[in-house]
Amino acid sequence: MKKSFLLFALSIVTVSTYAASEAVSSPSTVFSIMEEDKKVEIEVAKLPASITSTINETYKGASISKAYQIEKADKTVTGYEVVVKSGDKEETLKFDAAGALVK
Repeated sequence: MKKSFLLFALSIVTVSTYAASEAVSSPSTVFSIMEEDKKVEIEVAKLPASITSTINETYKGASISKAYQIEKADKTVTGYEVVVKSGDKEETLKFDAAGALVK
């Protein structure tokens, strides 16, 4: 009987320790979900030159209809979204903060 009780107590301590470690890691997960990037419309002229040259070379004859800057809450730029229009066709392109085409 003593062995059963000791085994039961040990398992409760183990489960409690595991649950406590899970509770500690949860707030950081919630924080990262709450901290979202914001998309801000900018003038096409404010796009980095590397983005406009990539679009001019890759999408000949297309025009940029909208440009967005993706930024964190502290105004750090994390990337760009550019809407390119060619005839009736529109496509949204994504660039990283350095101006390299991502999608």
